[in-house]
Amino acid sequence: MLLSPCEFGAVAQTCGHSIPGLFHVITMYSGLGNGKFHYILLFVCGIGQIALVFELYLSSYLLPAAQCDFQMTAQEKGLLNSISYAGVILSSPLWGFLADTQGRKKILIISLFCDGIIGVLSSLAPNYSTFLAFRFFNGFFPGAVVYAYVGEFYNNIKRPTAIVLVSVFLPIGTLALPGLAWGVIPQTWIVTLPWCSFNSWRIFVVFCAVPSLMGGMIVYLCLPESPKFLMNQGKKEEALKVLRHVFVVNTGNYPGDYMLRVLEKVVGSIPPWKIRLDFYALGKNVLAIKSPRSGLIPNQPKSGSEQF
Repeated sequence: MLLSPCEFGAVAQTCGHSIPGLFHVITMYSGLGNGKFHYILLFVCGIGQIALVFELYLSSYLLPAAQCDFQMTAQEKGLLNSISYAGVILSSPLWGFLADTQGRKKILIISLFCDGIIGVLSSLAPNYSTFLAFRFFNGFFPGAVVYAYVGEFYNNIKRPTAIVLVSVFLPIGTLALPGLAWGVIPQTWIVTLPWCSFNSWRIFVVFCAVPSLMGGMIVYLCLPESPKFLMNQGKKEEALKVLRHVFVVNTGNYPGDYMLRVLEKVVGSIPPWKIRLDFYALGKNVLAIKSPRSGLIPNQPKSGSEQF
């Protein structure tokens, strides 16, 4: 049984709660549980964190090999190694504004895909200036709003733990990057292109772009928009759809069970056996709360068959 916001409001008012109050309960994710959906969410956003580490730190490992192609001075090496951080600093206010107005998921997908594509293109850079420009934009498009996106699928109690868990992927990326560099850069692979020699350090740059592309694809295919963002935009039906989806993936139960669990949180003083399902005309479902004070359900049922 799937209830609309209007039907939720009718039940809430029956129990002495306003519609905003009920949606506040939904925003706090009552009844979602913590299961498979949240594990997938943490893993995918963790890939975004690994992509961030790879794109920000890869210059430190390729400088000795790229020196042969670009003939860099010490100052140019230092600039190349730090230019990505300039992109991060300059882009952060922009990504925060866009995430609040356009949606967390959309901005996360755009940033990850752009970061990966720019990473691949930077491996084809023919000279130092072009590569430097690409490195700046790799910092401009890191996996933006990862923490905001993850946090908005958890309540206030579990959110700090989720932020810590997704942050664990940062040291994982920091440990994996030198291992990848050690395995790829010393190789003698080389492909001669009209504008450059595509050698091992350029292949290393391509490999570092893979987590961004993979993370963007999984977010696009598997994860929904933040329910909190949808609620703030007044899209309550869409937010409820997302919350039902999270509930079903976590518990394996029927979507309508999520509504019952939320209502049990709202009407905590009324035993579940006193919540009866009625069907209205035109096939609409509604939850009617029957209390002993109304006289519709006796205080002491006469038989076990009458207790529902």
